[in-house]
Amino acid sequence: DRPGYGETDPVPGRGFHRWNDDFVALLDHLGHERAPLVAISGGGGYALSAAQRLPGRVTRLILACAAVPGAPREAYARRIPLVKLLNLIAVRAPGVARQMLAGKGVFKKTRNEPNLDAWPRADRLIMTTPAFRELSGLDTAEGQRQGVDAAVTDLAGYARPLPDPLDSVSVPTLFLHGEADGNVPVEVARWAHAQIPGAELRTVPDGGHLFLLADPEPLLRELI
Repeated sequence: DRPGYGETDPVPGRGFHRWNDDFVALLDHLGHERAPLVAISGGGGYALSAAQRLPGRVTRLILACAAVPGAPREAYARRIPLVKLLNLIAVRAPGVARQMLAGKGVFKKTRNEPNLDAWPRADRLIMTTPAFRELSGLDTAEGQRQGVDAAVTDLAGYARPLPDPLDSVSVPTLFLHGEADGNVPVEVARWAHAQIPGAELRTVPDGGHLFLLADPEPLLRELI
């Protein structure tokens, strides 16, 4: 897990590079010199930082519906309004963002009754499946085992670019993105793809932010 999620210790300070030592420790523990690195959604900043600073340990970088630090505001124009608001609040009023993510106080109803109408059809079909709702609840509870501070830090971090420019990524990079993604719009991937020399971009027509839960084949095919 990323720093502060699940049972992974928080790392003091800010910046997605805080995960790099964990990545190296995991590879060393498993006895691997190099490995492909896959990032989904909020893991994008961490994977990009690792690929920039540790290119000798990464065989390939795959970013699936991944957020990218410092993406321009216009790239998020089609983002779901509530998600856009949460990201803005995480920067300007982190205390309120913690209440929103934890579903406390006035935000309890929002947490228990998410506005599914705002999400693309592909994601609604997944989010209304009983098996997904059960697993999502377990995943959220485990991720927030230590509270929501790590999540708020992540959200705020995406408002700022990485210390190193994206064109410093030298490992083979692939963007996989749903064209109907309302959480991280595909325009974010298109913008970042244009910054990284030799990067590839493959989109999934009508795919939402959760497209890999409906069909993991696009990712598995790339890994194989």
